[in-house]
Amino acid sequence: MEAKNLINKKYKKDFQNHLLEQYKIYVKSADDVSSRRLISNNFYLTINSIIFGLVSYFSVMNRDRILILLSLVGIIISVSWYLNIRSYRKLNSAKFRVIHNIEEYLPIRPYTIEDYHINKNYKTTITEAYIPLAFMVLYLILLYVYG
Repeated sequence: MEAKNLINKKYKKDFQNHLLEQYKIYVKSADDVSSRRLISNNFYLTINSIIFGLVSYFSVMNRDRILILLSLVGIIISVSWYLNIRSYRKLNSAKFRVIHNIEEYLPIRPYTIEDYHINKNYKTTITEAYIPLAFMVLYLILLYVYG
């Protein structure tokens, strides 16, 4: 959807002030999604750390079946984490497209400029997605060794 389609042409009241207020609310909403994403990543990292702690404990005790089960659980958790990252990436991308469209009606476009520089030099979510994939590889190695 183009930015010109975002504007309600029938709106006559204090347009600029209301646009700015809506922009602030929407930016806060995007920040909230980013915060939830960080909390989610910390949750998955903690669960994987616990699983690896249990793997260490049970490997000393030669409990191969438990190690296989933990590896399978770890793979499921890591796949879920990866899909969660993809979902947040889509949601954040959509939110920032809307923010960029709103910024076309504001004096400066800080998020548009920031996004341009970040996307030009660095892909955060791509790097972020490698972490659950690395855990999956480790769990597959465990399955191979103990399976």
